[in-house]
Amino acid sequence: MALRFSSSLSSLATVVAVAGLSMAVAMTMLGCSTTERAGQQRSALEKGTAQQWEGVLPQGENAASQTTWWASWNDPTLLALLARAQQHNPGLAQASARIAQARASASAAGARLWPSLNLNAGVTASRNPLATFGAGEVRQSVASTGLDALWEIDLFGANAANRHSMQARLEASETEWHDVRISLAAEVANTYLSLRSCEAQAAGLQQVAQSQQISQQLQEQKIVAGFISPEQLAQQDAQLANLLTQALQQEFECASLLKSLVMLVDLPESEVRDMLQAGHAVLPQAGHFIVETVPVKALLARPDMRAALLNLVASGADIDAAQARRYPSISLLGSISLLGIRIAGTNSATNSWSFGPSLTLPLLDAGARKAQVDLAQARHAEAQAAFRQKTLLAVREVEQALLRLDLANHHLQQHQRIETSQNTALQAAEAGWRFGSVSRLEMEQARRQQLLTQGRKWQLQGDRASAWIALYKALGGDWQSAGEQPSPISQSPQQLQQSGPQ
Repeated sequence: MALRFSSSLSSLATVVAVAGLSMAVAMTMLGCSTTERAGQQRSALEKGTAQQWEGVLPQGENAASQTTWWASWNDPTLLALLARAQQHNPGLAQASARIAQARASASAAGARLWPSLNLNAGVTASRNPLATFGAGEVRQSVASTGLDALWEIDLFGANAANRHSMQARLEASETEWHDVRISLAAEVANTYLSLRSCEAQAAGLQQVAQSQQISQQLQEQKIVAGFISPEQLAQQDAQLANLLTQALQQEFECASLLKSLVMLVDLPESEVRDMLQAGHAVLPQAGHFIVETVPVKALLARPDMRAALLNLVASGADIDAAQARRYPSISLLGSISLLGIRIAGTNSATNSWSFGPSLTLPLLDAGARKAQVDLAQARHAEAQAAFRQKTLLAVREVEQALLRLDLANHHLQQHQRIETSQNTALQAAEAGWRFGSVSRLEMEQARRQQLLTQGRKWQLQGDRASAWIALYKALGGDWQSAGEQPSPISQSPQQLQQSGPQ
């Protein structure tokens, strides 16, 4: 018995050593395969992408990195709204839940690489009135304890490949969280900018309407004096009514934008109003940030591109796992059982153990395993197409953002000339009115033109800021790169859970 047990232990040591070596080789080969696939996809991306951007890259001094870009706006209200949205937005909460799901799947996949051990214990008691032992009925109790062990040796790397796949999907879900966060930040900032621009335009329209009312009063005085006809006054009434309608429409748009901002930051409307009133009631201007001149580097800095690449790597690992399941598998089985029986006051005990390898050799499965390989390959092809499509969309977004920003800069440059002319005309009209060479009507008309020009400038400034936000989002936002400090709002899901709602 001792010799047989010693021989079994020796066989166990040999099998364990071979299993460990096989697992190490399989995981090394799989790691190389996964790394090679990622490198191949990067090479394909470099070959399929232009060497430089077609659009005009923004130029400017004191350019900030994207991780510090929001702080360069010098608007504490905007930063507070962005931080609040990140902590309480349901979309980010859903993305965080997907990370937790992916982490659990990765842990489960990693657990399959190690032995499993189960403990079974039970006690049963029985009475049989039909059976007798001596003078009375038979009472019986059975107590059992068992320890079962199972270890599937990952000879061909099926479990290791599955673990790599799940790990890649976990990393993809984490980068997708950043993509959701960046999209949310862009939406909050755009809504805030639109609201500030709307408020400025609404105030400007009110001033235009007040000037039109002054002109109307002057026209009424001219009618009394007989200098103009009633038809001319009717035209002034129509212009005033049109201006008041525009002002009312502008106020409605401001109220609608405020409610959108309330929804994004998940705060009562009264608190959002207080935040807006406490801050600077001016339209903030975006600072410049550094744009990576190499398209491939800029694209891979996007979290959605990174996630698509990781999902592609995961689908490649799924092929390895499906291929490995077509080959034989070896498992080590072992058990120890302790059994105690008591019958009519008589005790007996039985102890047993077993150990040995188990070989599973696929012989005939009607093509099921081959179909799983075909399925994994088809999904990998789908992931490749999705990655390529994501690349094309990313390039388009960056090029369109560059074009939009360049156009906004040109519009502002041209509008500066118009604004200078309008300011000069208003100053001349005010001087002429003081000296009596220009009427009050002419001066108010010049004032209205200058106010309308100012309103157009606020709109163009908002368009340029929105173009910067679109470029920020198209280039991956403030997703933290190696060696860079995170922005005030670029916390990870784990950091948010630790800090809690504020």
